[in-house]
Amino acid sequence: MNDDTHIIVSIGELDFLADKGVLLIPEAALETQSYVRPITHGAGSSGKHTAFALARIAAEQYGEEALKAETVPDGVTVSIVKGRENGSLENGVLVAWGDDALRLWAFDGADIRALLKVAERETTRWIRLDVR
Repeated sequence: MNDDTHIIVSIGELDFLADKGVLLIPEAALETQSYVRPITHGAGSSGKHTAFALARIAAEQYGEEALKAETVPDGVTVSIVKGRENGSLENGVLVAWGDDALRLWAFDGADIRALLKVAERETTRWIRLDVR
């Protein structure tokens, strides 16, 4: 199933599909927003809009306590594979959007609210630059 049609997220022994997209938000994003990284199916504008939707919905739902963060176990690295594209996360927050629902994973000690706000600001900037 390692092809461009699936986005596979692995967290320790847990593997799941996040076929609508994922957003990796490491702790470094608090200092430099450019560390926010989307992995989506869309290229160009479509991918940017998917990333914006991920960030915006996650920030709103987390703020309203409608979305709860699941904890990444200590010593585990999150890995994401989409065909030949891959990514990993060793700290911070992961937002994953699959067919079933939006999921939020956080490493212990991550400032979830701040990281989601940074991602929302960064992806909003991408959309504004794309529109101009």
